[in-house]
Amino acid sequence: MKNNYASTSFFPIAIFYLTLATTLWWFRAPNVDEPWMGGIAVALDRYGTFFDLGWLRSGQWKIFFFGESYYTCLFLWMKVFGNDLLVARFMSVLMGLSSLFIIHKIFNNKITPLILSTILIMLAGNYYFLLANTQVRSESWCLLATILSLQQMYFWTKDGKKHNLFFAHLFLILATLGHFQAAFIGLSAWIFTFWVFKRNKKYTWGAFLTPYIITEYL
Repeated sequence: MKNNYASTSFFPIAIFYLTLATTLWWFRAPNVDEPWMGGIAVALDRYGTFFDLGWLRSGQWKIFFFGESYYTCLFLWMKVFGNDLLVARFMSVLMGLSSLFIIHKIFNNKITPLILSTILIMLAGNYYFLLANTQVRSESWCLLATILSLQQMYFWTKDGKKHNLFFAHLFLILATLGHFQAAFIGLSAWIFTFWVFKRNKKYTWGAFLTPYIITEYL
């Protein structure tokens, strides 16, 4: 079906979000940077030195990535950009910006620019969205992984390609491991996947089950 809606620019949304996000760095609530305060302590207890990534070479990366994928990204990010609280927070800011951009890509040219801009501005200015994506919290990873999963699920229902179904459930697994509450979203995705299977009378079990088999194996 041909779209007749004009394209919506993402640039003003990005500027609006980044302005709010960086401003809130200086007005944060106490004890919200939970991985910074608790996750690093766990890492020190398990692996010794925070910046010692020797466990990557010892084979433990498999368990660590699929068990605490957010912390792995945080460790690697800080390894590259430095041991600083604002540096760690900026990773969450970029994840929030990525979440907004993916939503923009999904709906651009499919709904009117006014409606899409309104949705993105309301989301970018939402207190809970900003809290999750301006502090060092696993919710930023969970939200991004969930939106990536929804994007891949959309592509799968649209084009029927197996790799989209594979990545949809892989991202859901990473979202669930980033924050357990995402398991409810995963359950909904299972129900939706079975519904599409039945509707299309085509059961692509390999693409659906492979992410879970890989996770179980690792």
